[in-house]
Amino acid sequence: MVKKLSLRLAHSLGKRLQADTDDVEVYAYGLEIMLCSLIKLVLLFSLAIILHLVWSTFLVLIAWSAFRVPGGGAHMESYRHCLSTGLIILLVLAALSTLDLSLSWQLTFLILTMILAITCIIRWVPAGTEKKQIIQTANRRKQKRETTVVLLLWFLSVACLITLGYSHTALPLILGAGGGLCLITPSGYRALGWLDQILFQVEGR
Repeated sequence: MVKKLSLRLAHSLGKRLQADTDDVEVYAYGLEIMLCSLIKLVLLFSLAIILHLVWSTFLVLIAWSAFRVPGGGAHMESYRHCLSTGLIILLVLAALSTLDLSLSWQLTFLILTMILAITCIIRWVPAGTEKKQIIQTANRRKQKRETTVVLLLWFLSVACLITLGYSHTALPLILGAGGGLCLITPSGYRALGWLDQILFQVEGR
């Protein structure tokens, strides 16, 4: 449905701009990504409102996206699988972030997430997919640098929040980052691939 709507909008835009077929395909691809992201955000925050998790969901999403955009990571084959799994993961992380954890536990999670982030940057970033592999050395170094900058900004933000006593804000940022980083690891790829196959079997494919 989203793909068909994107194609229609792309063809309409192409006619107005007098674009060729290749340009229309690019428009369609871009519009599809935008529409899919919009649908996901609307559903995510609608559920967050129902579950009273709006603020924690927002913070989890910020940290999650901050590492996933430059770092890459695993994706599922089907959009509906990606949508449902992504919503569940983000909402579960948001719910966990509301737990009243002691300072020692928060610092433990912070250190573990830092170790995971450094490992990911050194070994796997940028983590591509079958459809999109980043093999150019210059581009790989650029994304490693961008992810490193994100890591430094994230660490400083979380450290300041914990120091100032805003642990209820720090924990969602820690869990969101950890969740996004896990999908950059080979284990994250295997987990989503395994879940993809199970969902396809359930659907009878």
